[in-house]
Amino acid sequence: MKFHHGWVLAAAFPLIVSSVPAHAQTPDGLIAQIKVYSADFAQGRACGWMLPFDEIAMNGKMAESAALVRANFGPTAGNEADAAVKAKAETEPCAGEANERKRSQVTMLRLEWLARADVFYTISESAPFGKDMTSLGATHAQRRLEFTAMRNTFVMAAGEAQWQPLFDDIVNETQAMVGLVCADRATLRSASPRQCPAVPDNAKKFIPLAVAQLKNVEAFADSFSQVLKVTTPPSR
Repeated sequence: MKFHHGWVLAAAFPLIVSSVPAHAQTPDGLIAQIKVYSADFAQGRACGWMLPFDEIAMNGKMAESAALVRANFGPTAGNEADAAVKAKAETEPCAGEANERKRSQVTMLRLEWLARADVFYTISESAPFGKDMTSLGATHAQRRLEFTAMRNTFVMAAGEAQWQPLFDDIVNETQAMVGLVCADRATLRSASPRQCPAVPDNAKKFIPLAVAQLKNVEAFADSFSQVLKVTTPPSR
């Protein structure tokens, strides 16, 4: 099984283009985004199409959004975001357009997290302090094939103008995150302590979020690789 085959590329991307949650950096926008992902998660569980690595991405995305609300907008908004993560979402019938739209949104999140894993690995390995800082290298080549295939099909369906802003956001976010997580991994897989960049005081509150995000991306990448091993027939 290759995840860029079948309905995902033949039918999903036209739906995805119209269903990508808007980049919303207000508390109400982020909480609304959490509710969308929560509904997608419940739908996938109820209808049996949620894959293990997609569960990791969905849970990680909701947790990150809630953490951003708390860090940027305070405890009251943070509590509301946490409640949105925990709330029981309604589901739709497993046959029909609503189900396909939710499935498409999950597919789009998978593409985002494949991009995250690829960019996290590339940026960290090129940083003077980042060699072997993540566990993403072991599955990079295999995972990149899937990422490239999904990205190319998205571009064919939606156009480069739709893809590039999404990818640029991931790159910009990851560049900041790599510097934030360095201190947490100062001696991990390194013969001497890493020479981590200084973190400005006003950015230190984001370190726990960055550390959690990298762990989620690594868990996603590992799960993705494990499922590929099980579902891909051996070459002859």
